[in-house]
Amino acid sequence: QAGAARPCWLVDLCAGKGFLAFCVLELSTRVPLLSQLAGVVCMDGSDAIGWEHFALRAKGAEEDDGSLALQLWGGANLHDVELPARLAKLGPVLLSGTHLCRRLSSRAVEIFNLLPDARLLVLA
Repeated sequence: QAGAARPCWLVDLCAGKGFLAFCVLELSTRVPLLSQLAGVVCMDGSDAIGWEHFALRAKGAEEDDGSLALQLWGGANLHDVELPARLAKLGPVLLSGTHLCRRLSSRAVEIFNLLPDARLLVLA
């Protein structure tokens, strides 16, 4: 549809095990508002996080259950100067940061302000 808004990606900054991302993926087939997202990015600075539960979820899902797209960004440093450009390639984004310690909250605000199509920033 011409002029239609592009769907947003939900980006869970410093996601750890990915609780928020997992819940959004699981609920997206039942909550119409969540099903309008383009997908979910589960991002964490560690590349050693065990995200096997996402693979198990995908394996147990039906072929086309309407689940959202998922991107796992392990080893993604929030302070990396290239990160805003990588996020901008997604298009419109909603950023979420839970329990961001030290300077990570202020960096999340900086990234939000740098992104041309950031729609929402939630820090908790």
